[in-house]
Amino acid sequence: MRIFLLTLMSFLLVGCQRAPSFSLGGAYFPAWLLFSLGAVVVTLLLRLVFIRTGLDDVLRFKPLVYIALMVIFCLAALLFFFAR
Repeated sequence: MRIFLLTLMSFLLVGCQRAPSFSLGGAYFPAWLLFSLGAVVVTLLLRLVFIRTGLDDVLRFKPLVYIALMVIFCLAALLFFFAR
């Protein structure tokens, strides 16, 4: 059990080596913050498309769907721009 916990802890610490950030006006902003703002804009545009096509009326859990879309767009953009 101890070996399992040590292995699990080592896997959890692997991702802490480099945090992607941007320099804006001399200050460093985390990349996820900027990409989340972009994801909100893309999700709002997609919502307009859903309303035009009538798909918005069919969705049952609209807040959950739109939050999930925003997270997917943000993470996909982060992977696209910062993947090694």
